[in-house]
Amino acid sequence: MANDKIYDEPRARQLHKIEGMGLMRNIVPTDIDLFTEYNGRLFIFGEGKYMNAEMSDAQRKAFEGLCNAISELPNHIMWVLSYRHEVHDVNEPVYVKDQYVTKVYNSIDLLWKKPTDSDVIPKFETVDGKITMQQAMKQIEKWCGDNCKFNI
Repeated sequence: MANDKIYDEPRARQLHKIEGMGLMRNIVPTDIDLFTEYNGRLFIFGEGKYMNAEMSDAQRKAFEGLCNAISELPNHIMWVLSYRHEVHDVNEPVYVKDQYVTKVYNSIDLLWKKPTDSDVIPKFETVDGKITMQQAMKQIEKWCGDNCKFNI
């Protein structure tokens, strides 16, 4: 089986209920839509939102906190790619590779940016001002290959 497939799709669809955990300050666990690591040094997270939904403050702070922590580690780097989708039927899959990145956060400059911003890292090559998740991840891989002091 190819390494980009879900190995046990029925198990992946299984809902993990978080009710009744009783965490302090009523903290609620969150999910992460995509997590990829490269040799324990490069980390790329993806978070998809339906239509105009926004990332919650808690989820945003969690991603920012992870990036802040990674920024303190030598030879480690992290990106968060936020994307939107318009798949209305919850029984239909969202093909992440085809979804457009709307915001980017990384452990280099610790700021949310649009993929079209002039000072975003890496300087994404977009088509009509858009970049898919697949294109963004490949461009991050290339940027790290060219600029990082470690192998990914």
